[in-house]
Amino acid sequence: MDRPTDQREESLVFRTVPVQQQLASYGGIIDANALSRETDVLISFLRRFAAFVIDRIVIAGIIAGGLMLLVPSGQSSFVYWAAGLGGYVLAGFLYFWLYEARSGATVGKWMLRIRVVNREGRPLGWKGSFIRNVIRIAEFSPFMLSGLAAGILVLALPSKQRLGDMAADAYVLPQRTLGPLIVRKSGIVKTLFIALFIAGVTGVAGGITMAGQWFQSLWDGQTFQTADGRYEITVPAHWDKDGDIEAGLFINSYISNAYIYIEGASDEEQNEFPTLIEYASYVGSWITFHYSAVYDDYEPEAIELNGNSAYRYMMHAVNEEGTMQSYTVTITGDEERYYFIVAALYDVYEEFESIEEFRRQHRNELNKLDRWVGSFRRVLRTVTI
Repeated sequence: MDRPTDQREESLVFRTVPVQQQLASYGGIIDANALSRETDVLISFLRRFAAFVIDRIVIAGIIAGGLMLLVPSGQSSFVYWAAGLGGYVLAGFLYFWLYEARSGATVGKWMLRIRVVNREGRPLGWKGSFIRNVIRIAEFSPFMLSGLAAGILVLALPSKQRLGDMAADAYVLPQRTLGPLIVRKSGIVKTLFIALFIAGVTGVAGGITMAGQWFQSLWDGQTFQTADGRYEITVPAHWDKDGDIEAGLFINSYISNAYIYIEGASDEEQNEFPTLIEYASYVGSWITFHYSAVYDDYEPEAIELNGNSAYRYMMHAVNEEGTMQSYTVTITGDEERYYFIVAALYDVYEEFESIEEFRRQHRNELNKLDRWVGSFRRVLRTVTI
């Protein structure tokens, strides 16, 4: 009997599943080496690299949290950095060893859905994970290009193994290709895993806070005194003093591309120019030649600086390399001693058509430089009775 003409035959679509993956889905023993060779090399490498970055952030967070405990204890910088380096190596080893031995996954590997297993697709155990991670220390040392050689091996070998993997007969595989991992339950180990994870999260938060405090400390004020000790100026903490200059005070900042130079009048100059305006005119007669600069306006501007009268010149220069510099020259002090303060800002990275454009682009930096010059004041002396 003929079939109805409107009846359609449905076709069945079959998808071939590798035998190893079929066995894995049922929790059977698999050949991890064969699975590793079937895995896409680039995807495998990128997953491992991303997991490694995440794990290093967690470890750095744990170390940062520990170092924060050293800060208030007054430890020396040598102890601080030695503890940081030693703690980073030790914590990194314990972190990878413990996590990979029991579950085959660190925090990073868990997030990227990959696992470290032995040839049968099971967690490495204490011995295998120990071997793998001891060799990891050597592979990620500067002597082996900080992990570059390990990455090349993963990309080049069909089994996608680095030296530590080969020594421990370990393979890094996507979770989906593995069956349910057989992990022995241990309350102590589970508690340790949770503690490490919490320590990592807490440490990362603490590290961010510490980094913010450190960055802020670069801009906190520090005070330098003039060569005669009568006046002082406050600048950010990252500024340095040049101790080779005896006649004056030279402080500079490579971060800000700026410097300040302060020099007091000699006894002869103080006697020859008894008023501040006379001393300001004297400084103005030679200062541009000394700095190979030109005035914006030859006449100084009269200002007030922390209760003292002051005069200020504006000048600028372009050196042979094309670097543009903007200067302020401030003359101030008291009847006992006058001072001139040269504050300069420069830019070695860009070229500008005019000094006006330079100052417009660097308005914020110039305003900060003015504030630091404005902190120039008489040193307060304590009187003991």
